[in-house]
Amino acid sequence: MGARVGETNGASRVEEPGPAASPGGPPEALLVAPRAPDGAGEAAHGSAVAVSAEVRPAAVKYQKTRLKESQVAQIESQLAALLDREKPYRDPDLTLSGLARRLGVPSHHLSQVLNDRFGKSFHDVVNLARVEELKRRLLDRGLSAEKILALGMDCGFSSKSTLNANFKKHTGLTPSQFRDQVLRTARRAAEEGRRAGDATPP
Repeated sequence: MGARVGETNGASRVEEPGPAASPGGPPEALLVAPRAPDGAGEAAHGSAVAVSAEVRPAAVKYQKTRLKESQVAQIESQLAALLDREKPYRDPDLTLSGLARRLGVPSHHLSQVLNDRFGKSFHDVVNLARVEELKRRLLDRGLSAEKILALGMDCGFSSKSTLNANFKKHTGLTPSQFRDQVLRTARRAAEEGRRAGDATPP
């Protein structure tokens, strides 16, 4: 995307869904989780957050303050570890400057890495992390619609509308649709396994 990340009076919120992704298509992943069977989205296993990036030419706006490759790699590593370990995205009021402070780097350095290295805005990175966290929690078969909303709020979303908009942007499904599709796939796999066992000669 390459658009510059900014804040309003240092307190920008992080839940703008942005332009919709192609339905069902995978996002350009900054945070990557294992994909659920039959296109149900990435079924998350474990809590590790992996970071991958394609190195991109620095945008014109950063030419005068371009980070060295070693600095970019260090910020990448610090960001991945922070997201995995402390889950700062669960704070609905998280800002670019607040995340940069936790990383111990200037805000414009973090913004530069997110935009030029990953092609993502601060909002996209944080909301995608929230979506991946919610995916991991939606594998519980006993969740009700109210519980899904409560889990979404606990992952950092501040309303049902922002939760659904961002989840659908990154997965092509609502949280309820994602859970139902994953569970249907699991049931089919279990039934096929039982039929295969029944057909096996003693």
